[in-house]
Amino acid sequence: MDKGDAEAHYTIDKEVVPPVSKKAGTPHWDASYDWGDGTKGAWIADWTVHVNCYEPNDWTHAPASDLAGADVTVSDTFDEGLTYVEGSAQYNAIATVGTSAWQQRAMPTLEGQNVTFTIPTSALANEQGSWRGYVELKYQTATRSDVAEPGASVTLGNTAS
Repeated sequence: MDKGDAEAHYTIDKEVVPPVSKKAGTPHWDASYDWGDGTKGAWIADWTVHVNCYEPNDWTHAPASDLAGADVTVSDTFDEGLTYVEGSAQYNAIATVGTSAWQQRAMPTLEGQNVTFTIPTSALANEQGSWRGYVELKYQTATRSDVAEPGASVTLGNTAS
């Protein structure tokens, strides 16, 4: 089954520090973010990925198919300049058949600009092995303050599949 893919972008307009244009991802400045190399401060963007989700409009979410307890894997490739924020990922597994799971910690695998999340649903299936639900994965990315020159604008994005 083709799970499809999705792209999202956000724009940082850097006229004075720290102005920001609020677009998809809603970036915000976190002066206390520690890069681990003595550098402090980052633009933080929140991301939400829905998997196996039928979304006919912005407020309706429903399972697209029965996953039968199969793991859900989300792979996201970030543009240069975006970094996954360690410990920021959590998921909700929302079911109409089987059990739901709320605010579970998602543990990613990181490889270069790619982050992969594997979300188990086997424990959520009913006695017949059915799990009809969708997964809502949320996580954050960080961008260094020098990604754009003063007065310039830069668009950064990612592609999830």
